[in-house]
Amino acid sequence: MRNLTLTIGLAIYTFVLGWAMRGYFQSSFLPSPSINDAPDSTITKQTGAIEVSRKFISKNSFVHFPTSERYAGDSSIKLDYSTCQTGIKYHHFLKKAVEAGANFAGHFSFSEIRTGSNSLGSFIIDLRTGKVTAGPEAGSGYQFYLGSNMLITNPPDSHGWYFPGENGSPEEYVWTGNAFRKL
Repeated sequence: MRNLTLTIGLAIYTFVLGWAMRGYFQSSFLPSPSINDAPDSTITKQTGAIEVSRKFISKNSFVHFPTSERYAGDSSIKLDYSTCQTGIKYHHFLKKAVEAGANFAGHFSFSEIRTGSNSLGSFIIDLRTGKVTAGPEAGSGYQFYLGSNMLITNPPDSHGWYFPGENGSPEEYVWTGNAFRKL
């Protein structure tokens, strides 16, 4: 009798899930059926879970925010935490970032540091002055280039897709020289 109950329950679950995937059944725990029709979204079913991926569409590009400066100076600067006391806690990691040299916006070193099980913190170090500034937090990383002032948090994969959820959606920022401004 128990096996029959499990079999019937599984059959009902499979039937309802099949209708939900086709968009005929609405429920608060499933994504809207219309999302499957959108060209910037996909729904996939893997190992019993439904995952929704979204296409990251941006009007901005790293080439729209260029920097012509390239720093090739000394890496033995003293770090200045006067505007970012939090950075003191990560002094060892930030010193390593300085030693690695400029990797962002011409003369800055961008450093990402795991601050929790599902979060990253970031710091910007001006390699000319040693000034440390806190950057935006992210859940799944950063994308940036030496020749650009633009930063993307939680960047999409190489095809432009990302999974919205606990790691966050992509966000774009531009570095103004002393702070990030969200685009």
